[in-house]
Amino acid sequence: SRKKLTSTTGLLSDDYLQRNAAGDSTISMADYAIALVDEILDKQHEKQHISVVSR
Repeated sequence: SRKKLTSTTGLLSDDYLQRNAAGDSTISMADYAIALVDEILDKQHEKQHISVVSR
């Protein structure tokens, strides 16, 4: 089964800068790739700005 970002390693938000519990706004390349594939396959946020940040 496919790993989903929001349920495992990251947080999904709108187009505002988000920070994790440590106060950082970062994401690994692997987590970013997972989020990108999630959006391509699931089409949950069509025509919307989104941001992702590692937990």
